Amino acid sequence: MPFGFLPSAAILVGLAIAVPFAYAFLWPGHVRSAPFFVVTIVAALILGVFALYWSATPLRDIGISGPVSSTGAGESFARLEGHLSKRFYFAACAVMLVQFAVCWATHAVLSRVAP
Repeated sequence: MPFGFLPSAAILVGLAIAVPFAYAFLWPGHVRSAPFFVVTIVAALILGVFALYWSATPLRDIGISGPVSSTGAGESFARLEGHLSKRFYFAACAVMLVQFAVCWATHAVLSRVAP
């Protein structure tokens, strides 16, 4: 993760929460309703936590108390760091796309229900 664990978590959840507000204020038409924000923000929190879990999954089986070999330790760390960065950026893009789809679906359902 390029920013550390807690800043990465804040960025993923913040991106997920920012999408409904951007959708509501930039989408043409009237979207600013309480049910829209309730549904999309709850979905954003769930989606952000899931994206963080998915991007941090490679850290699950890594131990820090074992012996470190003098050969290849730096290369292994650089490879893991690159892998975590790629997973983080993929998760950030996926969060925004899925959250946009949730906003669009919620808007479509609410526009059919409400007159």
